[in-house]
Amino acid sequence: MSGWLHRLGRNRGALALLIAALALLVNVAVVRQLPEPTFLKYPVAAEQWQDGTLGRERLVDFSPLYLGLHLAARGLPGPEAAVHVLQVALASLAAALAFVLLAGRLSPRLAVAGAALFVFDRQLLVYTHVLEPELLLVTLLLVLLVLVDERRPPRLLVAGLVAGLALATRPTLLPVVLAVPFHLLLRDRGETPAPRLARRIGAFLLPVAGALAVLVACGVRAGGDWRTPVMNPGTVFFEGNNPLSHGTSAVYPPLVRALNLQPTEEPDAAHRFYREVARGASGEALSIRQVNAYWQGLAVGFLADEPGLALRRLGGKLANAFNQGRLHDVASAWLYDRALRLPSTPFAVLAALALVGLLAEARRWRGSLLLYALTFSQLAVMLAFYVSSRQRLTILPGLVYFAAVGLERLGRGRSRLLVALVVLLALSLLPPTHELREEDYALHGELALHNVFEELRPRFADEPPAWHTATVAAALAHAAWRFDDMRPSFVSQEEAPLIERLYAKVPAATDPRPEARFDRALVAFRTGRLEEAADLLRALAAEGYAPYRQGLAPTVEVYRGHVALAGGDRDAAVAAYRRALLEAPGEPRALAALAVLTGEARYRRRLERYWSALDADYQLGRAYLRQGDGARAAAHLERVVTALPELREAKIYLAAALAATGRLEAGARYYLQAVEISLDPVLLDPEIPDLFRAWAAADRRPSVQLAAARVLHQYGYLRQALALVAPLEAEMTAPPPPAPIVARARAVAADLRRALAPPAP
Repeated sequence: MSGWLHRLGRNRGALALLIAALALLVNVAVVRQLPEPTFLKYPVAAEQWQDGTLGRERLVDFSPLYLGLHLAARGLPGPEAAVHVLQVALASLAAALAFVLLAGRLSPRLAVAGAALFVFDRQLLVYTHVLEPELLLVTLLLVLLVLVDERRPPRLLVAGLVAGLALATRPTLLPVVLAVPFHLLLRDRGETPAPRLARRIGAFLLPVAGALAVLVACGVRAGGDWRTPVMNPGTVFFEGNNPLSHGTSAVYPPLVRALNLQPTEEPDAAHRFYREVARGASGEALSIRQVNAYWQGLAVGFLADEPGLALRRLGGKLANAFNQGRLHDVASAWLYDRALRLPSTPFAVLAALALVGLLAEARRWRGSLLLYALTFSQLAVMLAFYVSSRQRLTILPGLVYFAAVGLERLGRGRSRLLVALVVLLALSLLPPTHELREEDYALHGELALHNVFEELRPRFADEPPAWHTATVAAALAHAAWRFDDMRPSFVSQEEAPLIERLYAKVPAATDPRPEARFDRALVAFRTGRLEEAADLLRALAAEGYAPYRQGLAPTVEVYRGHVALAGGDRDAAVAAYRRALLEAPGEPRALAALAVLTGEARYRRRLERYWSALDADYQLGRAYLRQGDGARAAAHLERVVTALPELREAKIYLAAALAATGRLEAGARYYLQAVEISLDPVLLDPEIPDLFRAWAAADRRPSVQLAAARVLHQYGYLRQALALVAPLEAEMTAPPPPAPIVARARAVAADLRRALAPPAP
């Protein structure tokens, strides 16, 4: 160490301030590189709570302390900016605390090196600027670790207060907090009289008990039950352990996902949808605690039936916990990550050094008990729920400390074998996992699609969407698998169906990326090119490719089954669906298809054991509809619509099912209810247009003709819509239509003629 650094190292306070200043400068540089924030869950929740528009039950869906922080900021000008500034300040404080923690245990050189690893951790740099509680949590953890070694009761009282604040941020830190008394006992037993030691432990536990009381009070206020869990551990457990999840992000059940895709002003509304689905499925007014137990029970049932898969999934989570790749469960964090142009700590190197340090520190484990408790308990939390970059931040203080210990061991022993071990560990953690490749592909596509649609929406207000059909098709090609989620209304089908335009835009079948070839297969299937779709899917299956995106089956065999079924080969479809269950046990589409195709009760039982009763009805309804059995499809879908009347998608599928039974008017009514929720996205083409064509042909009432014209317009069949509405606007029907219908017909006809006309130069 140079002389000036050696002298500076004697003054830990000055060096800590220098490191805090470095962290501040780095984060100011980061701010200059980032796009405008788009993820405002907590600011919106605070505003709605203040306005009285956020339901009381929603209190359990947020971090209590972090939501309180945003509520406190509501009194300031620019509350979001104020919290952002606070987080940048906390990042600087956390960097200084990381140095203080290390300097109390290791040499100044290693303390500086460890603090540098901390400051330049890319995950920390990203989440410092995302309005989520993890940065606050990391700072509180570091404060706790620094304070807890103080031997005086007043300092331990402050440590207890900090521990209570950490629990009020994320209750999953309870194992760390409970490890503190054991740390004090191990450290002070034999050196401190028992009464004094009891006072120290009591001083720490007193504010912790107060924090737990506040959490209980929060649960009582939200759910009326002191056992109400905060932040919904049961539903989060389901998200990381259901048959569609690899345990790397929140994977919703199909109905929660469908509800979550609908437009809403409510922040993070999926929590509310979990409760609605569970209550609708059970037919009971389940409490929040019972809702959590409901979803947790479904996941436990699945894992109990598939112990081998459960162990493999644990292994995958463990690999992702230490992998170089950064899996983001917040889209804006992914965007920030890619916008950063600063050098950062290679996480694989940090993890490799930490793994070595964990072993090296074992000989003095008593002094590092809290760091071991932090690292292993929070790793266990991730393994129980799911692993993402945001969740990994809680173990960052422990990893940095153990990485510094690993550096110490490398410097002391100068063992080539140990250096080789670190290098091999780091190299093994470098390659991106399958989940990371899928996330990157999906988010790149969704971002490109989102950007185009953001540019188009203002133009749609003044110009017919039909004028921008080619642009829409090109945009959808970026995320072709989301065609049913994102297809906008009123885009023309006149020159060619939109799906055909999309087929012309998706990457060619020779594209080397399996993700792109999978998209091509999906679009080829939708356009009726069954042979091409089958060939692509067969090749992907041979390569072992497995899609991993929200809303898709995690195996191509499901889609091979769909293609075979569309081609009339039921035996091949059954074989494909059975292969799907070997690769992805519990996959709901495969279970529903086999229940319908084979009539075997075991598939239905598994569907109902692993998914909510409403999810089971929804999947069976769609499977029967795919088979052309409208009556059975309608019976299942009616239960879903009755329990979840706000679910637009279920009403559209029910409309198609009723039409298949000849109940055209009933089907049309359900569809018209669905578009009152939202016009977009367009679903089930040609089934819904065919329903309204048939209804208009069978019922000549002006109201029916107008309704059919408007739906055909929505689906892009502009000339067919104009043919229906033109007699109404000219009052050429007998008897003449009522004046309100004539007025609406003229407005629709004017829109259609403008859409059919070439755009103005």
